[in-house]
Amino acid sequence: MLRTLPGSGLVMRLSLVAGACVCITVKCSNDEFLDLDPLDVKKLQSKNLNDYLKDIILSEKVDFVLDSDKQWVHVAEVLKRCQKVSGDHQDPAQEIKNERNTV
Repeated sequence: MLRTLPGSGLVMRLSLVAGACVCITVKCSNDEFLDLDPLDVKKLQSKNLNDYLKDIILSEKVDFVLDSDKQWVHVAEVLKRCQKVSGDHQDPAQEIKNERNTV
């Protein structure tokens, strides 16, 4: 699914092979694929998955995230969903714009 996406995207999946961990693959805007280090579920006790997801979206300049219905969702919508859970009040679209302008 990532190969057919124009632009950059992110896919997350849960792996139970060697304990529980969240695996993340990012397709960069140059069509390169990055398999990020698996995120051990135990680490989510100190920092929640929404925060990790937000950090990855901003640092890797991701445009779309695959949701559980296998639909591509724009990062502004993903950040809004994360914002509702975390109680953050910053505008997601402005946050994306600010992050991309500073790099």
